[in-house]
Amino acid sequence: MSGQIGLDIGVSLTKIACLEKRGEGWKLLGLGETTSPPGGTQLLSAESRLAEAVKKLVADLGIKTRVAISALPEESITSRVLSFPPMKEEEVYKAIFYEAETFVPYPLEEVQVDYQILQQTPDRILAFVVAAQKTIIERYEKIINEANLVPAAIETTATALSRCLPESMEKPAMILDLGARNSTMVVTKNGSIYFTRTVPFGGEAFTRSLSVALGMDNFQAEEYKKAYGFKGGEWEGKIHRALHDVFVRLGEEIKKGLLAFQEEWQDQVGFLMIAGGGASLPGLTEELVKILGIEVQINQPLAGIDLEGAKWLVQSREDLARFAVAVGLAKRKT
Repeated sequence: MSGQIGLDIGVSLTKIACLEKRGEGWKLLGLGETTSPPGGTQLLSAESRLAEAVKKLVADLGIKTRVAISALPEESITSRVLSFPPMKEEEVYKAIFYEAETFVPYPLEEVQVDYQILQQTPDRILAFVVAAQKTIIERYEKIINEANLVPAAIETTATALSRCLPESMEKPAMILDLGARNSTMVVTKNGSIYFTRTVPFGGEAFTRSLSVALGMDNFQAEEYKKAYGFKGGEWEGKIHRALHDVFVRLGEEIKKGLLAFQEEWQDQVGFLMIAGGGASLPGLTEELVKILGIEVQINQPLAGIDLEGAKWLVQSREDLARFAVAVGLAKRKT
């Protein structure tokens, strides 16, 4: 096998997608997931266990390539879209570094700054700027190296998610990654990122609400959530009511994100795509359409990808939106 690995280290699950470029398309070589050890990348004591888990998953999938791309969680980075007057290319980074002092909450010698030019006209230059602490980047590189892989790149979750939306889409579109504890909103236009926001809210909030409402442990509540969601009136409507109370909070966060983008860019998002493990909640898309009034779809990260002969080590082949980040990483041009 050749290709490259997209490595998505999550709070509850660590996911791998190995893709190979075939002409204008992609071929899936392997797709797998494993439980993340408690603490994950946040605890130094868990790094070796995480590396071992990744190494075993790669071996079990029969993946031969050592090339891996991983992503830092959005809550650990700082990003901003900056506007500059016309200038030479070599002057752009100096200008970005100077502006970074105004919004990066760490000494600049402790961070790594990267950027992507969004727009360059005779009147202005727009750049999407990302800054991350070097210690966090080094931690991810250590995990990848200990897993006997080569870190070809470490980018942001938002960048990986942006590859889940068609580049040909001219109107602004948002992709919402519903993780276990945090959710990330990314708005793209013409394939470039114009807005990101992370909120401390995810699928676990729905599970906790069900657990309290139904008087059951979190494992049972998680199973009921996956089985029923917003569909039907089981338990005399208790499930729907418990989920709806939390859903209202999620809806408000999405509305705030849509409004913030509209106010900053005088443009409206007309399409929302949901990714992440929380995307599989039954009835979620219909509920979002009701409150947002825009088209909502669940991401299908493997759509258009050749799956023949690929090895799978996944809990379920349904609801694969949880692999959006891993697939987006594996699609990075290196």
